[in-house]
Amino acid sequence: MDIDDLEIYRESMRFGDAVWNEVTPWDYFAKDTVGKQLVRCANSIAATIAESHGRFHSTENKNFCRYARGSLQKFITFLTKAQNRNLISPESATTLINVLTFSASASTPTSAPSAKRESPSPRSKGDNLRIAPFLNP
Repeated sequence: MDIDDLEIYRESMRFGDAVWNEVTPWDYFAKDTVGKQLVRCANSIAATIAESHGRFHSTENKNFCRYARGSLQKFITFLTKAQNRNLISPESATTLINVLTFSASASTPTSAPSAKRESPSPRSKGDNLRIAPFLNP
């Protein structure tokens, strides 16, 4: 199977591009601090999935998928910081998060935990959404 056959890889590539497009118009200080972190985290998701795809043993593959999930969590942290600092609107933040989410009825295992967060966040609106299946624990 080719890496481009993986839906989660294609979605994470799109996600990185969407984050890039959101951050590039920011002023220098915002880009240099929060913006670079957002882009790095978003790019790391696709890169880590690609690295996991190249691993021989399934245990290694699973570990790298967990690393990708960690990059996603780090991204959400910086996205929340960007919102708190008025660098990104709640609507734009929700749009970015939705790039990497699937509806609960679409290809997500029923045992997958909800992506709902306790504190207000870009995902609080999406209680019925779940993070992409390969990134679920």
